[in-house]
Amino acid sequence: MHYSEYIPIAPLQRIVKTIWVLEDVSSTGSDYEKIFPDCCAEMIFHGSDPMWQRENNESVKQERHFVYGQISKFIELRSVKKVFVIGVKFYPWGLSSLSDIPQYEMQQYRVAIPDIFKNADACIQDKIDCTKPVEHKIGLIQQFLLKILLARKNRFSNDSLEYAVSQIQQSDGLQKIASISDRLNISTRELERRFKKYIGISPKQMSRIYRFQSALQLKDTASSLTDIAHAAGYYDQSHFIREFKDIAGINPNIFFNKEQKLTEAFINYAE
Repeated sequence: MHYSEYIPIAPLQRIVKTIWVLEDVSSTGSDYEKIFPDCCAEMIFHGSDPMWQRENNESVKQERHFVYGQISKFIELRSVKKVFVIGVKFYPWGLSSLSDIPQYEMQQYRVAIPDIFKNADACIQDKIDCTKPVEHKIGLIQQFLLKILLARKNRFSNDSLEYAVSQIQQSDGLQKIASISDRLNISTRELERRFKKYIGISPKQMSRIYRFQSALQLKDTASSLTDIAHAAGYYDQSHFIREFKDIAGINPNIFFNKEQKLTEAFINYAE
């Protein structure tokens, strides 16, 4: 499975973290694998058959293109025989720069692109399909997003959110939320309101996810779950196991000892 990243054009760099491409032309398909939260909403374009998603013990085929809101817990995907996906990974606040929909309404949901961007180009998927070089496909997607961005008249100022997110991320979720709100001169309640509206999850949920992600990055270097728990800032091993199972839906011992091709690809690009 081959993964590559592309830097967004300058006008989008404040809201788009990266544009990624996932390809596997020789895949024989796979069992369901877990995709974990990373505090970023994403726009997905399937260039071949869409993946299957397991929801409430039922298999549902994903749409050709959609936006996935913030997720606070794992989702399960199964790749098809040929994988070609282009994804736009937004910064945590990025999608709110393009849409007035409160982000908490999209948490853990796939939403059709026309339902979010009412006046956007309805033929974007067809145009992408008819273009062969991947760079040209990405160019079409970026122009699609830029047109939406430039049409927005009342964009909110995300400076305070950018600061709060950077503090949580840089501390791997260990920074106290109260100290962040004090520095921004707003109440913790107001900070939580802004997070839920413009990001889709609370500061506390974001802290849990970034700490979880920091633990994932330690799996190949730490010698035990206790070492991972300590290095990632959990109280103890049992606290780490509880948090991991709540977010990932699986015991960390089982997860770390099971090869998962699709999961690993998404963990790698979440760094």
